[in-house]
Amino acid sequence: MSKNECLAANWEDVGIRDGADGRPEEYLIQHSKACAKVNIVPDRGAWSHGREQGLDRFCVPYRAYQLGENGYGFDVAICRNYDQDRLFSAYEKGRDVNRLGGQLAPSTARSPASTTASMTRTWRRRSGSRSASASGNSPTSEMTRNVPSKTLAYVRATCNPHG
Repeated sequence: MSKNECLAANWEDVGIRDGADGRPEEYLIQHSKACAKVNIVPDRGAWSHGREQGLDRFCVPYRAYQLGENGYGFDVAICRNYDQDRLFSAYEKGRDVNRLGGQLAPSTARSPASTTASMTRTWRRRSGSRSASASGNSPTSEMTRNVPSKTLAYVRATCNPHG
């Protein structure tokens, strides 16, 4: 946190953001160190209350699935008051899709945002479209057209992050 962020902090809001990002309880120490430079002590109670609210956004199967699908780690222990078995299962399904995707095409060291932008540019060039919504197609739907039907069936059957 910057000096200005420390001075203007609503600690409950900071906690909500940290919880939604899956930050552990110990993360408050980072804020304490940063804010000590301007003699600000975080309000632990407000931060903890906010963090619990943020965890309601983080500790859901769909979020766990997304983390796995995008190749990120997931510490299920952060979600100790939630259905950890269900979260871990969703995460593993996402990891399966991530691994499967790596088998379909060579992986490159690109960020998800740059990959999406590149796919969109390629799709627009091929289709001559300026907008995905104008044609009713998307870069993703074009990409999945080339995926073997058995692979898509596996993904659809086993990787439902909602259940």
